[in-house]
Amino acid sequence: MPRTLLLMRHAKSSWKQGDIPDHDRPLKRRGKRDARAVGRALQRLHLVPDLILTSTATRAHRTARRVAKELTPRPPIVEERRLYTGAPGDYLRAIQQLSSEVCTVLLVGHNPAISDLGTLIADHRVYLTTADVAEITLPVDQWPDYRVDRHAGHVVRVLHSKELRRPAKT
Repeated sequence: MPRTLLLMRHAKSSWKQGDIPDHDRPLKRRGKRDARAVGRALQRLHLVPDLILTSTATRAHRTARRVAKELTPRPPIVEERRLYTGAPGDYLRAIQQLSSEVCTVLLVGHNPAISDLGTLIADHRVYLTTADVAEITLPVDQWPDYRVDRHAGHVVRVLHSKELRRPAKT
């Protein structure tokens, strides 16, 4: 059974408090709304992850929590420090260490690493703005089996937060 990787860049963060460390920056009001909208869209599309793997940065972890609140069943959230400072290879190693019980994972991280990872593993370029999600299927039965040089992932779709916040046309 192929694995589904949902790559998400954290929602819009606030730069209002200039003296706060980068790791601790909170979400803006828009980021909070966008994260909830992403959760509702994932639920509607039946893309509820078995696990959410997130950076330890406040903006990423809070994005993950807001997405999870919109999902049924609510997936567990695991923080991974290397997703804050890491490169695409660190993200890939985190994925390869996932349990076989996890069929779909939502990875919440930062640019440029999250977009670079998408481009590295997928069949075409991936660029994620804040709160965007790329759905990528990987042709492997187990996460540790995935190898960039042998298994091209397929980008099924990209959910753009900008489009999710627009009112539905009637």
